[in-house]
Amino acid sequence: MIRSRRLTLLVAIGWALGCAWPLAAHAASPLAEVLKASTGSARLDADAIRAVYDDAIVGDGGIERTLKRLSVFAGGPNRSSHQRANLHLVIAHIHWRHGDRAASLAAIETAMDHDETTDGLLLKARLLDVAGD
Repeated sequence: MIRSRRLTLLVAIGWALGCAWPLAAHAASPLAEVLKASTGSARLDADAIRAVYDDAIVGDGGIERTLKRLSVFAGGPNRSSHQRANLHLVIAHIHWRHGDRAASLAAIETAMDHDETTDGLLLKARLLDVAGD
């Protein structure tokens, strides 16, 4: 009786892991989602950027590693100017959420140098408005 319960339990655990494993393997990180979205002409997704920030804080214990990755991707030779601008705007969002206004403004200016987007103008306006400028 006990042996059959153990066997049933092991089969159930194996089945559950077998079903859950492929789903976990295909789940993309928030950073991967933002990188994928940055290639399109669509507007930036604030919820996705918030998820990148949260993942950086919880997963890495800080934003430095995530900012470094975004900078490397933005500096890639095969990136369009629009994609570079979007990635720098993501960097600006992360700096702003972390409370570094100066770094956020610098990232916005870098983004605007690559491509003057609506998202860039709006983010800069919001940041200046919050600061009272």
